[in-house]
Amino acid sequence: MNMRTSTQRCNGSRPICSRSRALELELSVHKATLASAHNLSLASMRLLERVKRLGTSQERRPTDTRWLPIYPQPPHNSSDLLSPKRTGQVLGDDVTEGYSSVVSRDSVESQLTVHQWSGLDDLPSSISDHLIHLFLPYRSHYYFFMDLPYFLHCFSLPPSHPESIHPCLLNACYLAACESSGGVLASLQPFFIQRTRYFLNQSLMYGDRIMHFLWATVVLACNLGRRRRLGEAYVIVSSAALLVSASGRIGGEHLPSESLLPPPKNETEAIDGIRLAYSLYITDQILTTLGATPATFRYDDRWASPSGQRDIMRNGNSEVSPTGKEKLEELWASDFDLKISIVRIVEKVSKFAFAYCANGYRGMEAEYTLLESEIRSRQKSIPSLSDPRGLRAEEAVSTFNPHILQAHSSLYGSGLILWGLRAPEDAAAKRQMLECLEALAAICELVGTHRHLGRVHSLITSMLPVRNAIRALASQIRSKEVRGNVALSTHYCSIMEILLDFLDEMTLRYSEWNDLPLSLKDTLATAAKCLGAS
Repeated sequence: MNMRTSTQRCNGSRPICSRSRALELELSVHKATLASAHNLSLASMRLLERVKRLGTSQERRPTDTRWLPIYPQPPHNSSDLLSPKRTGQVLGDDVTEGYSSVVSRDSVESQLTVHQWSGLDDLPSSISDHLIHLFLPYRSHYYFFMDLPYFLHCFSLPPSHPESIHPCLLNACYLAACESSGGVLASLQPFFIQRTRYFLNQSLMYGDRIMHFLWATVVLACNLGRRRRLGEAYVIVSSAALLVSASGRIGGEHLPSESLLPPPKNETEAIDGIRLAYSLYITDQILTTLGATPATFRYDDRWASPSGQRDIMRNGNSEVSPTGKEKLEELWASDFDLKISIVRIVEKVSKFAFAYCANGYRGMEAEYTLLESEIRSRQKSIPSLSDPRGLRAEEAVSTFNPHILQAHSSLYGSGLILWGLRAPEDAAAKRQMLECLEALAAICELVGTHRHLGRVHSLITSMLPVRNAIRALASQIRSKEVRGNVALSTHYCSIMEILLDFLDEMTLRYSEWNDLPLSLKDTLATAAKCLGAS
């Protein structure tokens, strides 16, 4: 039937004329556009309302919970305890406080009253034991990579034993446990800072257990850094780094006549020296980034290969034993390679961004391409958040591994900075930047829905990726390209809402986040208004 000559009216079914088809198509597009525009308008209104409320709530959410994660007592006389092949578990299901082993907060805090401890004497052994085991679930947050079986063995020795844990390291661990636990324990932090400093001076004065002195320095610096006392933390870490570098213990032949650090007695102590080098380097780089201060601990390229680490262990002596090789393989296969490579990327991207802002892109094309390739390669090889590496056999955590969480956050945060520099001129960089924003939002959404252990807030670099992501999103929302694309604008708004939800949660719970919403408020308000006007 020909509709041009027919007296029948077109009802939309075949046969259908081309004009009706075109009109129907235009009508459907118009309807979809109206719906998208309506959704975008609602999203912009929600965003503007969220920005107005940001940082204004006076209600504080309690961070103290009934249960505290506690490192389980390992089995005694077990041949499996020292096996480097044994790892923990990521359960995939939520457990109390994110950790499979917990203790009642009341039972820990009541001991302070029961023993009537005034804080002037040494801690009773039961309190000391609890605080050490409260610290260990959070050890990665303080870059405490000391060999745990060896640490627990030394902790079990009487104080008079020459290999027992030095009081400076014990008090640094007590300090970290109090910070992580909160509540009544958090009020003891100033006291433990004072005690840690006192025993650090004693250890250095008498040259007593200097390796414990250095580990205590790392833990104390992380605590001070989170409290925004960056100057103090930087001085402590830079002094320790200079002591290690001058000793030749790491990265060169040992100089016994010129160093406070004695040569390692065995391969366990030698590997512990490599672990310490990792910790000092990471802590130094983080404080350098936060405080805009020069780095003091030089990266040794030999750390990046098992053969180089064997060379450091030998230190001019005989070959490494099979047991030592096995421990080195464990060290290499664990999260150390991951952490050191991520920190190297953060360091390189920070230096590149500084040079880019000062001199522009010309002449830096090769370095940009190399960094881009390095980040993409690591994104493909980074283990999932459910990878158990870094956990001991006795440990089980729920849903995600706190050891791996920081690596994801730092890697995608670095990619965001790098590709954000080129996003205005390069469409490929803009796509990569969007992928980084989506990854950071997914991390925030995951962490925000779970409990205390492993939260991003407890990591010293936590605010930087979140702050950079919100600023990058606000900048993109203001751009003409995004404002002219309804679908992209709506997608950016959904990412922004996830980040702002996480920011609200952290601000309500933790005082160290209070300044961040206020510093971002004007930027966010401008972005929301631009979005509403589009």
